[in-house]
Amino acid sequence: MQEEPTRQTVLGKVLKAIRKWSFSPRELSTPSQTDLIFILLSVDEFPVNISYVKLAIICYVATKGKVSRKDIAEVLTKDYSTIAHNFIELVEQGYLRED
Repeated sequence: MQEEPTRQTVLGKVLKAIRKWSFSPRELSTPSQTDLIFILLSVDEFPVNISYVKLAIICYVATKGKVSRKDIAEVLTKDYSTIAHNFIELVEQGYLRED
C-alpha cells in the first residue's frame, strides 16, 4: 500500500512542475477568462475591424503566452492555411510577434 503524500510533498511536486513548465505569476494568479473579457471589452471600447479568426487567435495567444501555429490549429476549427494566413497578417499588423 502507498502511503498518503504529505502536504509538503504535494507542494514540492507543484513547485517542480511550475519551474519545469515556466508558468508565470500571472498565469498562476489570473484566470484566463479574465484575459478574454478584457480583450473583448477593449474591442468594444476601441472598435477595430478584425475578423473572428484573428480575434480568436489573439485571445488564445493572450491566454497562453507563447504558442505555435500547430497549437492554434489544434484549438480552432479552421484549416491550417486559413490560420497561417491570419497569423501572418496579425504579425504584419503588429498585433503579434513571431519568434
